[in-house]
This record gives sequence, structure tokens and C-alpha cells, in this order.
Amino acid sequence: MGHGFPTVWIWVALGKRQAVGDVVRAAELLLKHWPDDFSDTALHRDARMACLEAWEGEGDPLDARAAFVEAAEEAGILAEA
Repeated sequence: MGHGFPTVWIWVALGKRQAVGDVVRAAELLLKHWPDDFSDTALHRDARMACLEAWEGEGDPLDARAAFVEAAEEAGILAEA
């Protein structure tokens, strides 16, 4: 099974968006580059777990995407395509 999913856009800086299209990049962002105020919420933990499980082949990348989108919405960094 692949790790890719339909692209999600997030804000990474003022006026700068980044495309996220796979569980590897999503996991990296969740683990290393997430807004501090939202880096230990239930949605953030769920997204991390979903991405890591999909990365290891134990979960569905589309479920990981959905969890990532929820965490990005909560953190206020979800951007329109």
C-alpha cells in the first residue's frame, strides 16, 4: 500500500502555504513543525498516531489524511487549495 493521499494545504508562515500529500510528510510536520499551542491536543495525538500507523502499513492513508485535516483545522493552519 502506498503512503500518498490527496493534497492538503497548510499555512507554514505568513502568506506561505505548503502542500502535504503523503503520510511521511504529514507525520514530519506533526512531530517537528506543529504550532506549539496545539502540539499536545487530542486531535494532534490522533493525527500523529494515524499517520505513523499508515506509514507502517497498519492504517489507511485516507484515515491519516482526515485526522491530519482535523488537527490542522484545530490549529488554524488549514489553507484552501
